[in-house]
Amino acid sequence: MTALRRRAKILRFVLTAVLLFMVGRLGWFHVMEAEEVLAREEARRLQEASLAPVRGALLDRSGRPLAVSIPQRNVVASPFHMEARNFARVAESLAPLLGQDAFELERLLRENPDSQYLVLARGVDLATAEEIAGLMLPGISLEETSQRVYPQGEAANQIIGYLDADGVGVYGLEAQYEEALRGRPGFVRAELTYDNAPILGTVRSNIPAEDGYTVISTIDIYLQRTFEEALDEVIAREDARRALAIAMDVHTGEILALAMRPGADLSDRSSWVKEDGTLDVERLTNWAVTPLPPGSSFKTVTTAIALEEGLIDLTTLIPDSGQIEIDGWTITNWDRVVHVEPQMRTIAQLLQTSSNVGLIHVGQRIPHETFQRYLQAFGFTEPTGLDFPHEAAANGLTNWEEKRAIDWANIYIGQHLEVTPVQMVRAAAVFANGGKLVRPHLVSEIRDANGETVWKAPTEPLRTVISEQTAAEVRQLMVSVIEEAYTQAKVPGYTAGGKTGTAQKYEGGREKERGLGDFLGFAPATEPRVAMFVLIDEPRPPGYGGTIAAPLFAKLMPEVLRALGVPPDDPEEVAEPQVEPAGEKAQEPARVAVPDARFLPADWALQRLRDAGLQPKVSGEGKVVTAQKPAPGAEAAPGSEVELTLGPLGGETVTVPDFSGLTLADAGRLSAELGLLLKQGGGAGFVVEQSPAPGTAVPSGSVITVRLSTARP
Repeated sequence: MTALRRRAKILRFVLTAVLLFMVGRLGWFHVMEAEEVLAREEARRLQEASLAPVRGALLDRSGRPLAVSIPQRNVVASPFHMEARNFARVAESLAPLLGQDAFELERLLRENPDSQYLVLARGVDLATAEEIAGLMLPGISLEETSQRVYPQGEAANQIIGYLDADGVGVYGLEAQYEEALRGRPGFVRAELTYDNAPILGTVRSNIPAEDGYTVISTIDIYLQRTFEEALDEVIAREDARRALAIAMDVHTGEILALAMRPGADLSDRSSWVKEDGTLDVERLTNWAVTPLPPGSSFKTVTTAIALEEGLIDLTTLIPDSGQIEIDGWTITNWDRVVHVEPQMRTIAQLLQTSSNVGLIHVGQRIPHETFQRYLQAFGFTEPTGLDFPHEAAANGLTNWEEKRAIDWANIYIGQHLEVTPVQMVRAAAVFANGGKLVRPHLVSEIRDANGETVWKAPTEPLRTVISEQTAAEVRQLMVSVIEEAYTQAKVPGYTAGGKTGTAQKYEGGREKERGLGDFLGFAPATEPRVAMFVLIDEPRPPGYGGTIAAPLFAKLMPEVLRALGVPPDDPEEVAEPQVEPAGEKAQEPARVAVPDARFLPADWALQRLRDAGLQPKVSGEGKVVTAQKPAPGAEAAPGSEVELTLGPLGGETVTVPDFSGLTLADAGRLSAELGLLLKQGGGAGFVVEQSPAPGTAVPSGSVITVRLSTARP
């Protein structure tokens, strides 16, 4: 009995000690480790959710959108948090809004009952998303996302580039400026619902996403469209494989237009493939940064080196017999004419006739090391540094010690070597700007969300290649080529210089039936501002650059100069008025229809009336025409006055003017000036139909769809 009591006393003591220990330990936790315990517990509850940034916009030099991201939503289901009895109701509610079959949606939910993240639809517009949110369906959430859209259709598609399935730029400016455009994701740390939404009052930290920067291109999208339309025409006319045209500011290196056709619509991936289903690489890639044979336009470089080194001058007489034998090979001039006695010609005459033999004689005067040094100075032996991925340098300008006399001879005349079109237009800029090598670039600046410029492209020249005197002499020679030989390259209203080029192409060591024709030039000749290179690849033979590329240069150059506000330096002659012979009865001049100038900006209205042979008379104050007298369509004698009343340009609404008769490029400029967006509805040439109709009041930023025809209305 005594032993039992002793054991009970010991047990009570042990239990008391354990109890005191536990109370003490709990007290210790409560007093000393409470914060740590709470922190651990909170860490178990709190989660992090990523906040996606909106990709920055890519704009043209005037702020017109080339690529923008439109906010959208993904519709996400969590069947795990949705009772099975709700599957049918949820599916029936969502099906008409998502354009899907209700049975299929219900089947998808029933097949994934344990899923907490099941995407039912991607890229739903905000209006539809708002309708879905208003239904307050159990287990359904909306995930923020965005879609990259390209408002300009096919225009500049090889320059803009594209994204991969994860929204990362993989080609073009989208890839080159990926870091600036993509932005920085943010995150929120809080207790989250099943659809990753933070619960109010539980947010512990919140770092908002930083949207991508805005990238401003040097490209003028309406010049780009003008170029592309012209290239489409020449491809069809000459049955060519493809065509290209580049315009660059000779002082800054800004690429104003870089057009390549055919192209593809970045928003329509079906246009990316050939008929056999394979990817049509040429429609998507920028082949202005890949090497091609330049042909005779490269003779300007050989000429510049010889002049700079004092090996010839403008009066030097150089023999041209029509053919020359080198290393057992015979090289002839393009016309195949062989002279019994060599013709002694100046360098101007040799360039005007594009003499192969004469320019080989010029090149042979230049030491090989000197020629090589100048090619490096002109930038032919390395990429130009254009802000574009995958740029190449020239081919055929390595292994100098292995080159034979025949190899050197071909290089002098632009054969058996390949340079990029961008390198060629930069060479023209050297001649035009006084001898300096500029940095070609496609982006002028980058701006943050506040519109502040965070980066600007450098525009100072890299180095001096030739002297101002030599550059002036080359310009003089290139002007003579147009004035004396290739008048089809004359630029209306402006002086210009240029050089034709025709080159053979080879495949598997054999000359192809079709080569290429190009034209290299600048304008105005008095004070050069723009260099241009036009190339037509594999046209119908003979495909001479002087006949197919030179006229395109003459057509496109004035468009660029006018867009830059460069005044004409060679105005076209005004025809003298015809005096009617005495005694002849004067005929009454034909009456003209008064065009519709209503709702146009004032300067557009004045030009439209003057083009019709009428005299505008302006009254009122404002930027757009609100009324006119006589009314549109009325007949009037040439020279008659048309009264125009001006008024303010509406802020939120715009009255649509008459676009008929305008080219797509002009219609684009007009719509941009009025704050409207233009969409091409088909055709080519001049606007013949539009929607909405003229006189319709629409919200600012509305889309005007136009259809074009080659027959001008």
